[in-house]
Amino acid sequence: MTAVLALLALLCGTAGCTGKAETQDTVEETTVQEGSVSQETAAAPAGTASGAEPSQTAAEPETAKTTAAEPETTQPPTTEEPEICRLEDLSVCLDWVGKTVVDARIPEGCIRPGGASREVPAEGKLFGGEASGTLVLADMEDGLTVRQLELALRGCAYEDAHDLLELRYGAPLDEGVEPSAQSAKGETMWAVFKGEGAEIWLANSSEEDFIRIQVY
Repeated sequence: MTAVLALLALLCGTAGCTGKAETQDTVEETTVQEGSVSQETAAAPAGTASGAEPSQTAAEPETAKTTAAEPETTQPPTTEEPEICRLEDLSVCLDWVGKTVVDARIPEGCIRPGGASREVPAEGKLFGGEASGTLVLADMEDGLTVRQLELALRGCAYEDAHDLLELRYGAPLDEGVEPSAQSAKGETMWAVFKGEGAEIWLANSSEEDFIRIQVY
């Protein structure tokens, strides 16, 4: 009887020690696993799949509020048209070629600015008709000088203009008629007179309704 009890006690003691050891090993293993998870979780950077979403996202760079300024459109400077040199008797212009604008008393406001040459628009009465045209100026040694005059005369017959020029300057240096075959403007009558320091050309074509007067 005593031997049986001793054997039972030995078996119980062995089972108890094994269960206790297994339980302790299980607890330690669990602790190690939990520690590993904690360490891995702690090592995971914020914002990754294994870590919590960051409470604040990185601030987006502030967009510049000022954009590049649009280039300003510069309007080209407006060129004002010159005043027209209006004369009651435009025949005085026939003697302006070779004179400076000061001697001819041409108003500065009538001069159209330009490069090497400048112009003066002119109009007025001439030989009983109406004439309009341009005075061409050029810089000379004595100053800005009238170099040429071109006029279109309406309301006056060629013969009347011819007679008035002859009365003023004498007989023409030369004159003639160009047949229509030699001119795209048809038959052309012409005459050239000797003015004060310039030649005055008078011409009228059958295909034009005005008389040309050129002084140079």
